[in-house]
Amino acid sequence: MKELIEEMDENEMKYALTEEVFNKIDCMIEEKKLPLESAIDFLKHIGYYEILRNISNTNYMTSSLRKKFDEILIEEEIKKEDRNEKTRSDLCECCILLNCLFLSESISNYVPNLLKATLNKVENEDAQKEVEIALLALNNIAYYYDIEKALYLNEIKEIMKYHMDHRNLTPLAYQSAWKFLIERVRKESSLEVIIANELHFGREASRELTELAKLLDAKRKSKTKGDMEGKVILRWLNTISFYFLNCKLWNKEHSVIVGSIASLYKSTKNYFEDIRMLCIRSFVSAAGNRVVKVRTLLKNGAVDVFLEEIHQSTLINNNFATSLEFFEDLCERLKEEMERKEDEIKRKETKRKVLEKLEEEGYEDIIVSFHKTHPFMTSGTQYMMKTKKTCDYFVHI
Repeated sequence: MKELIEEMDENEMKYALTEEVFNKIDCMIEEKKLPLESAIDFLKHIGYYEILRNISNTNYMTSSLRKKFDEILIEEEIKKEDRNEKTRSDLCECCILLNCLFLSESISNYVPNLLKATLNKVENEDAQKEVEIALLALNNIAYYYDIEKALYLNEIKEIMKYHMDHRNLTPLAYQSAWKFLIERVRKESSLEVIIANELHFGREASRELTELAKLLDAKRKSKTKGDMEGKVILRWLNTISFYFLNCKLWNKEHSVIVGSIASLYKSTKNYFEDIRMLCIRSFVSAAGNRVVKVRTLLKNGAVDVFLEEIHQSTLINNNFATSLEFFEDLCERLKEEMERKEDEIKRKETKRKVLEKLEEEGYEDIIVSFHKTHPFMTSGTQYMMKTKKTCDYFVHI
């Protein structure tokens, strides 16, 4: 049955995992036809693949199985003796992977159990898989719940630093650890110093993207499935976008991340559309964040990516509007820099380089030509407003 879940695509999983299926599993447990431990293991497997495939399935939430598991967790919580910690921990993982909601006060009880599982440093395949699942469950709650920093920070730092020295985690497990920590920045801004300066997010993200891109390319050339590598790359790009949108401190490793994404874009643009689009989106996030410098985007390849996108775009291509959004942010920031006299020399040099790139292949003509035809765009007023505004910047700034 596990193998069948692994072979299903997103639509098949979505329509196969009905409320009736979860109710049936409940009946099988009740009738002693399926041991509780086996049911939990199987359901963790389902939740794992739902997360990897970005499936939102609420059928478990309305099933009788969810009520049974809630009752078991409550029973284990109130026990003072003979508490089955493994069942409690496994069941907690299972419910979180299946996107189950908890009371915030309950989460603070579950996080230490999940972290305990992630600290297993045994490097055999089964142990690595258990750590991977625990970290995946952990980051599935990162965005929605308030979790005290004391509950997780030392453990997450230990996990990451050990991996940096020993490379013991799977790529998905390592990405999941980072996703958990970075999404905590939204509620704990002080974490950014640790993320950027102590744990070197830019260096680590760049290395992971580079290694995964090589594996993905090798599998493509050998006509072998690279599903996992592709999914982990997409998760990294989403995490990087989140980081760019929320980071407040300048860090020299921003240039390393930008350069890696530009390289990833070049190596995947003709074969992996989802990766291409998220590369573009992450640069838009970076351009909109005043912490990531315009010179960083120019020097490390981001501007070249959007010039290429504009060159290949058509009136019905969403990439064109996204490219204009990127250049609009850059132009707005150049305009802001103009108002700060101390930056005048650097601003003029950056502006000169941007305009040189635009003129090299006639990109400014392309942008203005879209401005001329904007009344015929069919995707709403957003295109028209952005086109006119951006062209005005290029012509008048």
